[in-house]
Amino acid sequence: MLARYIFLFLLLFPGFVISQTARLQGKILHENNPLPYAHVQIKGTAWGAISADDGSFVIENMAKGQYELQISALGYQVFSRSIEVQEASLDLGSIEMQEDILGLQEVVVTGAMKETFIKDSPVKIDVITHQFLLRNSAPTNLTESIKMINGVQETVACGVCFTNSFSINGLPGAYTAVLIDGTPLYGNLSAVYGLNGIPSTFIERIEVIKGPNSTLYGSEAVAGVINVITKDPARQPKLGLSTMLTTHGESYGTLSFAPKVGKWNTYWGLDWAYSNSFSDENADGFSDRIHMDRYTVFSKWSMDRPEKRRFNIFGKLYYEDRRNGVEAFLKNRAYREIRGSDYYYGESIYTQRAEVFGTYDLATPTRMWIDFAFNNHNQNSYYGADLYEAEQQVGFTNLIWNPKLNKHDLLLGLTNRPATLRRQYRGHAKWCRPAIHSWRIRPG
Repeated sequence: MLARYIFLFLLLFPGFVISQTARLQGKILHENNPLPYAHVQIKGTAWGAISADDGSFVIENMAKGQYELQISALGYQVFSRSIEVQEASLDLGSIEMQEDILGLQEVVVTGAMKETFIKDSPVKIDVITHQFLLRNSAPTNLTESIKMINGVQETVACGVCFTNSFSINGLPGAYTAVLIDGTPLYGNLSAVYGLNGIPSTFIERIEVIKGPNSTLYGSEAVAGVINVITKDPARQPKLGLSTMLTTHGESYGTLSFAPKVGKWNTYWGLDWAYSNSFSDENADGFSDRIHMDRYTVFSKWSMDRPEKRRFNIFGKLYYEDRRNGVEAFLKNRAYREIRGSDYYYGESIYTQRAEVFGTYDLATPTRMWIDFAFNNHNQNSYYGADLYEAEQQVGFTNLIWNPKLNKHDLLLGLTNRPATLRRQYRGHAKWCRPAIHSWRIRPG
């Protein structure tokens, strides 16, 4: 008899639980226009959602009760409201968000190549702060955060190896310039690696310009600019560790330390990403997740100089082994021996990259400084049986003079950006080695 009651209880319990859950929905607007990519959270719980393109959001399977609803979006004040969920479905209707006027006091550099407040900037700049990154993104995934800016979309260039770029206002990713501390370090070959290997804990903010206002940075910035501003080493913790593990066997993390070396404030770090678990839930024969080993060693040095003049140097070594394909290509890392074979299809990309860049103040108070950078990019790839090899070297120097003439603030500059690129495809004996050496004088 007891067993019968237990069986009856187990049979009815799931239906009882379902009857106690509720559905919360609403629509987020600003000046009666839909606001997509807003972050909706039930405070103190794991329930949440991201608003769709039409501003709507839905949170399923909530337990009934009283909660605190919190909505946040880039450039808007945080919205908070107490709600009581008693019925099976609760529609909050339209929720109007207010612009964050205080955010206009945010300091940016991208609009005019010098520090200025957003309210004084001659161009519209969207800013993703360090606090926003910690609250809304995984430790190694900056892509999801940047996608929350209207007009910015992730473009997946390959459906197998999942390499990506950023499209702004619908233009191809090649027209979006990726900068580190204001330095346009990445050419078309390597722009996809601009945000990889930089931990969110080391980023002060990300500044995004959309549209032709960004052409100050050259022809590669016709669509817009994504400028990653790194933190001052003097403000970093002496020792830091950030990790993330998933049930798919993935591992991401950053180990860092920040010692003082004489007059130099330094920051050292090791960033890694590991994913090597085959999964094919859609039964198409290919793994649904990218397989990769990625290691980045980076360091930033900042010298204490008189009159607060800057001397910053940043260096990074980057290695990535990215692959995907059928199970036989990936199992037990078989790709190392059979990459390039036409028997098992797979794609294998080896990438090695070294870069160094910095800023040196030449004089004060007239504010003259030089930005400098150099990188070497080497790629060895197989797409099925097709070989693609490429090497690219890009140099960059930017001399800027920012004098004040009575009430006028002038910005004058001289830019040099030499670059070499050579590529080889299987079946072509020729190497192409075009060289670009350009000078530009740009009043701003």
